[in-house]
Amino acid sequence: MKVRATIALTTVLIISAMLLFGGIALVISSVDSNIVSESYLNVLSRLKARSCLEEALLKVARNTSYIGMLQIPFADGVCSANVTNDPGNPNIKIIDITSNSEQFNYQEQKRVDISVYPPLVIN
Repeated sequence: MKVRATIALTTVLIISAMLLFGGIALVISSVDSNIVSESYLNVLSRLKARSCLEEALLKVARNTSYIGMLQIPFADGVCSANVTNDPGNPNIKIIDITSNSEQFNYQEQKRVDISVYPPLVIN
């Protein structure tokens, strides 16, 4: 009788340990998947923002008095850049960039010196 109880207890302990490790592995895998997905969307939004920045810089390089907004549509989002004058310095343009990929939004502001050619991004 003691042998059967020992075997049953050992079996329960081994199965419990296996289920516990399996559950922990599943949770870690799920968390890693969310982190990778969020990181991917972050990088994708930054790349889209870079595209808008480059397009805005091209417009400013062609015409230093350019002021306006541009948008670049993508299959899974859009980026936009708004070019304005710096009120304190006529040689500086401010470019506000907004980009989104699915639910992830990214914003940044760049200052551009237009007194040199090609225009120089200050920050």
